Amino acid sequence: MNILQEFVLLGTNSARTKAYLQIMAKAGYRPGSVVLMAADPDKIYQERIEYHESAIDFNANSDYFNLKEPVLVTLERLQLPYQVLLTDSVNSIETKQALEKSLASYVIYSGFGGQIVKKEVLALGKRFLHIHPGVVPTYRGSTTVYYSLLKEGRIGASAIFLEEQIDAGPIIKTKWFELKNIHPDLDYIVDPFIRADLLKEVISDYLNIGYFQERSQSKEMGETYYIIHPVLKHISILGLGSKGGGGE
Repeated sequence: MNILQEFVLLGTNSARTKAYLQIMAKAGYRPGSVVLMAADPDKIYQERIEYHESAIDFNANSDYFNLKEPVLVTLERLQLPYQVLLTDSVNSIETKQALEKSLASYVIYSGFGGQIVKKEVLALGKRFLHIHPGVVPTYRGSTTVYYSLLKEGRIGASAIFLEEQIDAGPIIKTKWFELKNIHPDLDYIVDPFIRADLLKEVISDYLNIGYFQERSQSKEMGETYYIIHPVLKHISILGLGSKGGGGE
């Protein structure tokens, strides 16, 4: 296992954090440490207890990742040092203090949905590596998986460094994906999976050449999307079914 001491994963108890940890581990990588933000830390610890008591290995052989495995179970299985913060914000004093104490240069970001990382957090001297579920600059903003699916019949992801402007930071890599199923679970399986898959690739590239190859993106090009209307969301999924799914 390649331990990436220059990386700290800043995450939450989410499908995305699970996908990042599990898929990186399958590729032989793990961050030097993990900081989990939780509004209710007791819930995270209780999930670990209940999972051990059930003694069931749910979908460990999934083509994607094991959504049922609690984050703490993954961390302990991988013997990863971690801390759990009582906070519901990436911009909280608790989060900032934890990042200031970290010796890592890069933050693999898997934060709360909808939150914007503020200037004072971005100025802590660490670069925030974010995997956005849309190919930028064309698809910036929220629920871009569905807008991309609606317009192009496919989905993509972008590895970027966060800046103050939403999804407008330097691009490291972008990737398009074909869907494996006609009606996949886009929110809790496919979205986290494509992000984790691209994260795995950019980490591999970084280790091979010793740095991130990045390029600036035009802030004038592209469009910023907002939370998709439920009707349009449904239409995008129906359109996927009529196309017969992806070819992978």
